[in-house]
Amino acid sequence: ATCYHEKIKVVAFQGGGDDMDAPIKNIMTDPTSQTEDRFICGVNSYNIARPLMQMVHFVWAYLRVAESLGIKAGDPDFTLDVVLPTGAMGNMAGGYMAKQMGVPIGRMCAGVNVNDITHQAFSTGLVQRSTKMHTTMSEAINIQLPYN
Repeated sequence: ATCYHEKIKVVAFQGGGDDMDAPIKNIMTDPTSQTEDRFICGVNSYNIARPLMQMVHFVWAYLRVAESLGIKAGDPDFTLDVVLPTGAMGNMAGGYMAKQMGVPIGRMCAGVNVNDITHQAFSTGLVQRSTKMHTTMSEAINIQLPYN
């Protein structure tokens, strides 16, 4: 989705999601990028606003599932287990934050594709960029570095 406004500019970028991190970080940390006339903001998982907003999805999902099962919201015997496709863990971070704030979420399972860097990080304890990223149909989770 694109907003149309004189102060909003959309640009194209060649490469994957991980390739955008360095230029975005450079722009966001460059003091000359922000002026009284220009405010630069990104809404991606590197911005705390994104996982905060994703928390709402977990509240909504919990309430809809409870409703469809005829369970009263807040029933201490009911928790919602979730399985999420994940790359950089942004949505999982939002779910974990919602859980910590009291949404009755049980188990959280992160599904990965062949670029299973998130699984590798949890399995080995090493958070490092993968040497190769495979192109898959699940482009949104083709991540080489789980930065959330």
